[in-house]
Amino acid sequence: MLIGENADFKQLCEQVLKETLRDFADELYAFGHVKIFCKNELILVLEKARSKAQQKKSTSVNMIQQCFRIQMSKLAHKDKMIKIRRIQKFWRKRGEIIQESRARELLEKAKAGVLKYKMLIDKEKMEIEAKNRIVRAFKLNAIKQKLTRYSN
Repeated sequence: MLIGENADFKQLCEQVLKETLRDFADELYAFGHVKIFCKNELILVLEKARSKAQQKKSTSVNMIQQCFRIQMSKLAHKDKMIKIRRIQKFWRKRGEIIQESRARELLEKAKAGVLKYKMLIDKEKMEIEAKNRIVRAFKLNAIKQKLTRYSN
């Protein structure tokens, strides 16, 4: 049903009414030169049909809108989660770097402490050895003096 410049709108209207109102008699409407005259019963039927079509259309539109909103909220949520993961990854990496640097510092301090401890132990050992040498030297000296007394 293409509408062009030479279309007869009266015939088109008659055709539409016959196709849509098959169950109703032709007595419920009449065509004038410019208008279509309808009885009240037909007007009520047409209004009910129009409201049903409008309701069906509005529910379809509402369903489409609802699906669109759901999809948009899913995309927004997904985008937020990606941003959150990036932030978490950054802070976790930063925390690992900080922990590694602190661990290195503690290790260096521990090594320095161990070296100091070893140095102290070595120093004490050296002092003890020096004291032992001195004590041995005194003992040897004392033994020499005793031996010289007895030999003279």
